[in-house]
Amino acid sequence: MIEICPVKSRQDRKDFVRFPFDLYKNNKFWAPPLMRDELRALDPSVNPAFDESEATLLLAKKNGQIVGRIAGIINHFENDQMGRLHARFGWIDFIDDQKVSSALLHAIEDWARQKGMKYLKGPEGFTNLDRAGMLTWGFDKPSTFITIYNYPYYPEHIEALGYETEVNWVEYEIPVPQQIPEQLDRMAKLIQKRYNLESVRLRKKKELLEYREAFADLLVDSYKHLHDFVPFTDRQIAWYVEQFIDVLEPDLICLLKDAKQYPIAFGISMPSLTKAAQKAKGKLFPFGFFHFLKALKGHNERVDLLLIGIRPEWRNKGLNALIFKEMLERFIARGMRWAESNPELEDNHNVQNLWKKYNPQLIKKRKIFIKKL
Repeated sequence: MIEICPVKSRQDRKDFVRFPFDLYKNNKFWAPPLMRDELRALDPSVNPAFDESEATLLLAKKNGQIVGRIAGIINHFENDQMGRLHARFGWIDFIDDQKVSSALLHAIEDWARQKGMKYLKGPEGFTNLDRAGMLTWGFDKPSTFITIYNYPYYPEHIEALGYETEVNWVEYEIPVPQQIPEQLDRMAKLIQKRYNLESVRLRKKKELLEYREAFADLLVDSYKHLHDFVPFTDRQIAWYVEQFIDVLEPDLICLLKDAKQYPIAFGISMPSLTKAAQKAKGKLFPFGFFHFLKALKGHNERVDLLLIGIRPEWRNKGLNALIFKEMLERFIARGMRWAESNPELEDNHNVQNLWKKYNPQLIKKRKIFIKKL
């Protein structure tokens, strides 16, 4: 018999966070998150997402042993903005037992109905910047540090419970050329001169913090047309800056300004942290810190593409060539050989067109599932 247990105590929350470390301990493709970050993200007294959201955490037990977990989330701010009644499920993990996955999701469905919700979708976190999307193809590829990895049986269980596809995401691996292609260099220089654009070179994290509001504004303006994108509150922006500042390298961030010094486009990437995360095993101290530091500062052949955005009024003017050229210069200078895109909408051709000439290889697919309650 499967027992569904609400997370109530601090120890329960630790067990909730710890479960996937046991489930994936022998899996060479899973990049574990930092347990400290997971605990903070799920703590209402710490994560500002709880200003606008509510959540319930559940553990599934069989014969007294934890065999699954799930979070149910209602982002009231998002629902108000979108004019709908959607709940989310996230942090979902379970053994290969349909009774376990069924018990977990049915429990969240019941919770969502009691809250007046009409649909349940996931996996998603609290906001658009949390980990999201269930892996449906590419299970033999290492996960990036900021994405979800799951076993192949996960989507099979979800579909068996009546969930359908809401949106598909894809991920690519792109070889980094050894030098800037002549055609790209020529085009980038032409665009920069035509519009009198400035490429800002960030050198220190202090400079990155100084542009915090500019990046936040750019992010919202660039992504507001995409599926389910909702602006962030000031407290949420501060939270995500705090979460990512330690793993962002200023020299791998591109920022473009127009002739009036107004930020109009950006590209954010970071050295791959997959191997560091696997070696750290969820703990930053005492030794995990050194693995992450080596990945960030030492020789690293892989780079993760996190976000690229261009203000709507500047699209279709060739800025993508300038952004890609600026980012390639940084990758080449660091000796990076492979770039990996993180999840992007399957039909987000504006981003995909950035590297379509450089032999990108589709390596992963993932999706958000949805079910009418």
